[in-house]
Amino acid sequence: MLCLLSWLVQAMDINDVQRVCEATNLSGPCALEIGVLKGGVPLIFFQGLGIYLPPHKLSTALFASCVMGRMLLRLSTINKRLDQFKILYTKWVSLVRDRHDRITIQRQCLDNNGRVRFVSFLLARSPSLFVDFARTAPLPKIGSMYALTAQAATSDELCLVEKGALAQLLVK
Repeated sequence: MLCLLSWLVQAMDINDVQRVCEATNLSGPCALEIGVLKGGVPLIFFQGLGIYLPPHKLSTALFASCVMGRMLLRLSTINKRLDQFKILYTKWVSLVRDRHDRITIQRQCLDNNGRVRFVSFLLARSPSLFVDFARTAPLPKIGSMYALTAQAATSDELCLVEKGALAQLLVK
């Protein structure tokens, strides 16, 4: 994890640093000041993204899952990075605790890349994403991805996925 922190600091350009240094939080000191006092690069990262968290709410796991989530979104747009995406995704899923955050990142990754190998990896890990995939994909792709989802999911999961997909179709 320390290598990710040093990479993040090195990846910040002058505009990022200026934005972080000039940002202030109306309810107290900005994250840069707190980060300097506490040695908290995570606070600088969140402040740069416009997310204001008090130090007692920020944990190492939260920081790691946020950074990895942003990296997943970037990797999902690059077709030749599927192996890296798989490794990072597996680690990220074990770290993220908030179900809403996990689903949001997964949906964005699914929207970023429509390649079969990529989508099949995501659907095999999270069959419930099939509902989101079915809303936007062409019919032939839906059929092939449904077969893959049916192989990867248990019968109960598959039943829930089918009900969700039907509900989405009825809403349209």
